[in-house]
Amino acid sequence: MNTLKQLPELTALVEAGKNPFNQVLMDYVDQGGKTVGFMYQDTPEEIITAAGAAPIYLRGTASEGTEMAEAFFRQLTCNYTKHTYNEILDGKWDFLDGAVLYNLCDHSRRIYDNWKTIPGNPAYHFMYVPKKRSELSKDFYREEINKLIKATEEHFG
Repeated sequence: MNTLKQLPELTALVEAGKNPFNQVLMDYVDQGGKTVGFMYQDTPEEIITAAGAAPIYLRGTASEGTEMAEAFFRQLTCNYTKHTYNEILDGKWDFLDGAVLYNLCDHSRRIYDNWKTIPGNPAYHFMYVPKKRSELSKDFYREEINKLIKATEEHFG
């Protein structure tokens, strides 16, 4: 039994998850709305929205291949990274006004490194996220958030 056929409201949700380039987003961009892409689910989106931009989760779910990205990554790189970077190279994320990337893993970190070499790229901040929970980690992360605030203020004025 196909649950999506029984619950049509889920179909729209699944489609939105598969394709971040939906009509609502494109209308917002066409009307001059600012956007910031990010790759970490715990991104403090409040900082982005306070700058007057809509946070957009970067993911390669609408990618049709990894051919272009494979020139930048080793064969052992995960498909998530390659598909996301392939979309970047394919121009699907050209509408972004900014991008914040993280040290989620070495592969996703390389998205930032590679993207920064493309003229006119929107990547304006790289953020380190602590891998352990401790008082030292909390202090470290607090400083990283302050750096993100400063970078976002500088990027958007």
